[in-house]
Amino acid sequence: MNNSVTYKNSQQKWYANPDNAFKKNKKRCIKKLKEGGNVSFKSIEKYGITLNEANEYMEEKINAPTYVPAPEPAPSDPNTLTYNKIRRYFEEVQDSKIITKESFNNYFGKTPNASSVLRRVLKYINCDVEGNIVPCFEEYKTLIDVIREKYPNENTRKIYIQALLKVLDGYPEIISKYNLQEARDYIYEAFQSQKIKATSSDVSRKLNTQVIPMTTIVSRVEETFNKDSQEVLLINLYKELTLRDDYGDVEIIKNEKENVCNDKNYIIVNANKVQLILQVYKTNKKYGILKHTFSKKVSDMVRASLKKHPRKYLIIKDNVFSRLTPDDSKNVKDMDRSVLQGKLSDFISSMLIRANVKEDTKGAVNILRHASLSELFEKPNLTDAERELKASQMAHSHTASMFYVQKLNINALTEKEIEKLEVK
Repeated sequence: MNNSVTYKNSQQKWYANPDNAFKKNKKRCIKKLKEGGNVSFKSIEKYGITLNEANEYMEEKINAPTYVPAPEPAPSDPNTLTYNKIRRYFEEVQDSKIITKESFNNYFGKTPNASSVLRRVLKYINCDVEGNIVPCFEEYKTLIDVIREKYPNENTRKIYIQALLKVLDGYPEIISKYNLQEARDYIYEAFQSQKIKATSSDVSRKLNTQVIPMTTIVSRVEETFNKDSQEVLLINLYKELTLRDDYGDVEIIKNEKENVCNDKNYIIVNANKVQLILQVYKTNKKYGILKHTFSKKVSDMVRASLKKHPRKYLIIKDNVFSRLTPDDSKNVKDMDRSVLQGKLSDFISSMLIRANVKEDTKGAVNILRHASLSELFEKPNLTDAERELKASQMAHSHTASMFYVQKLNINALTEKEIEKLEVK
């Protein structure tokens, strides 16, 4: 047997004996004391070294400090409200009506010691986050002032103030138990005021950003791609119903009786109607199932596309789409989900770049949403009811729709395109 292996085995056997391990570790402890190192009071007690002995060992080291054991930590007061105590509560209820997982990670961090919105703002006023943080909330005016001083961006200010309000509104009995009603009212008013400022700032920024009108985008796409292409079909779908990135996973069915799953999006296609049934989308918890029956023009486009390229899904990968012929109609049911485009950002980016609508790949879907609403809101005779209807069709509130409204970039249009827009 190799000598090194033999030595290693014998060493392991020696350490396996508790007495041997104790003696060896005690020697290490004494050596560390003699070298002037820090040794915990717990270790000194464990190895039977008295305080006098410890100080004698340390005196052998020139200028070594006299050993003084650390004081025992004071028992925690059950009424003390620490940062981690609050964090643990919200961690247990995250992904509920009290707080979303995303907000929890933002306000409190993914781990207890991670940098977070609340940690930062409390430390700005020299608050001991490891101790009682109730006095920090009693300095509520200072908290708001420091947020406004540190962060010039209106949305960032809103997030920080909202985090403070979330603690006061979400943590059980915090207001009554610690007498923080005045703090809560002040922070609430600050949040409401900041929310208006943030909204105004966003709308102002959007209004100073220019976009090409939706009608022009549609025209350019139709001029660039074949009439029966998926690009032409998709841009007309977006023109009529400007969703988010929700057209990439839509299954085709003949009637609503086939719709047996509530975790999928469908489009009913038959001789009577073409109707989208949207169940899975960003704001579905607020708006529920959305149903939209398409206009005759778009319905005819969908039917014609499916007749020429039979398929199980509305938008699929181009290399599969181009190979499909009417003879494939009998194989539609066997088509699996691997043919789906899925998220359409790249597909739409490529489409808009080729149609000379944009130059880069960023924010493709949002460009369509901005263009659609901006053009719509330019209409002088648009009523509030019509605005609300358009917003609900896009699955967000009328207020949220204002964030998409931007100035129409007339300078980016040709004279012919401007004429078309003025006629409309």
